Amino acid sequence: IPGHYFQENERLGALNLIKRIWHVAYLKCKGLNRTPRFDSLPAVAAAPFDLRVLEKAQQNPKTWELFLDFQRAATEASEAFGAAVSRSKEESEWLRDTDASVFHPVEWAHRIRKTSSDSDKQKLKAASAALARLLGKDGLNEQPNRYVAVLAMDGDSMGKWVSGENAPPWREQLAEETLDYFERHEKLKALLEMSRHVSPSYHAQLSEALANFALYLAGPIVEYFDGQLIYAGGDDVLAILPAENALTCAQALRMAFRGDPQLHTVFPGALPARAQQWGFVALNAEADIFKPIQRFVPRGYPLIVPGKRADISAGIAIGHTHAPLQNLVEAARQAEKRAKDTNKGHGKSAFAISLFKRSGEIIHWGAKWDSHAIELAQAFAEKSGPDQPLSGRFPYALARLLRAYDAPTVSNGKVEPFTITAMKDFDPFLVFPAEFRYVTKQQSNEKLWAAAEREQFCALADAYLHDCGGRPLNDFLGPFLTMTFIARGGGE
Repeated sequence: IPGHYFQENERLGALNLIKRIWHVAYLKCKGLNRTPRFDSLPAVAAAPFDLRVLEKAQQNPKTWELFLDFQRAATEASEAFGAAVSRSKEESEWLRDTDASVFHPVEWAHRIRKTSSDSDKQKLKAASAALARLLGKDGLNEQPNRYVAVLAMDGDSMGKWVSGENAPPWREQLAEETLDYFERHEKLKALLEMSRHVSPSYHAQLSEALANFALYLAGPIVEYFDGQLIYAGGDDVLAILPAENALTCAQALRMAFRGDPQLHTVFPGALPARAQQWGFVALNAEADIFKPIQRFVPRGYPLIVPGKRADISAGIAIGHTHAPLQNLVEAARQAEKRAKDTNKGHGKSAFAISLFKRSGEIIHWGAKWDSHAIELAQAFAEKSGPDQPLSGRFPYALARLLRAYDAPTVSNGKVEPFTITAMKDFDPFLVFPAEFRYVTKQQSNEKLWAAAEREQFCALADAYLHDCGGRPLNDFLGPFLTMTFIARGGGE
């Protein structure tokens, strides 16, 4: 067993030991070449950064030298580091085969504290110093993100699909030519509005649709967004992702589950489809994401998936790389339940996010898939940060202003928490847009942002505000606060 699977003085129970080495001790002996690889949480968090390193380092000779210095120092300290560090001298191969956790300064500091060997300590310190220079102002001038996301997804009302209560009418199951024939005959026309009969063939097709999603789509989509698939079975998905990719990955998985014809625009592993072709996904077997498993990828026909009438909800828990993984998994499951809750949640066809800052602050928010939440979050991410028109302080200024209105009210002797609802003496749908425009103008660099473009952004926020009607204020603030926190790598 290679030494990097264990750290010095590490104590493992039987189950942890099996999980650590089962692919080497069992699968490799069985001749299975595609060994599963589960990266550490720090490695998953740093994955997008890892993919940018080579291109960014090659843009500046000084940065390139600093990268080569770190590569040499990290390779020399590989055994002491205790995670997979390639010994390849070719830079792209070294990056590909090296655990991305090597780019976290805290991981080197942790190893330095733990090692008892003076020789190993010197190697670790040398690598740590080389990394500090690489990440500094004279190098990449960037730090890897310290936060990861656990994504839990579950199909909505699957019991009703199995029982046949949600079975689609025959009208939606027939080809155009057959539909025309039924329309021309009055006695047959009535059948078009009847639900499809629950029969062995119905259950076989439903089972096939769920299996196609789990076997051929969930894993490649998670990998495309730099994540690690933990489990995919039917309509259930559990995955670990870099924090910045979690929401877009969840959106892509939902599109795949329903066979959205626009899936190819967010996931190149799917082929373009006609606008009316919901419920099927044709795989692009030549896409890079499928190269390791090309011989297993179905080609030449569209895969059936649950379809447009079906839906799936998601829970996302975002936490620090050193947070207990089981806590994040449980938080993601709880967020998923919150998305489905018809009383205090969003009533299915939704996602919910829980952001756990290391400072102790927790932000819960969520939205319907078909709201403007994701579109607004993406627009804000594009327009905020360095060299962008909107200041990174915008969400905090907005939250400070709007939370002045976030006070409970007393109605019929009961204390009611604040929700975005028009009341007799206060209408947030009139007040909040004005406050939003004020903060946007105050936090904008007008030289980088035309007034018309800024108003377009504000109009999108107005649309999402109406989506949040009857909801807590955090549902409106959530996209801004979350995207800013993630963009800063988990720093305030």
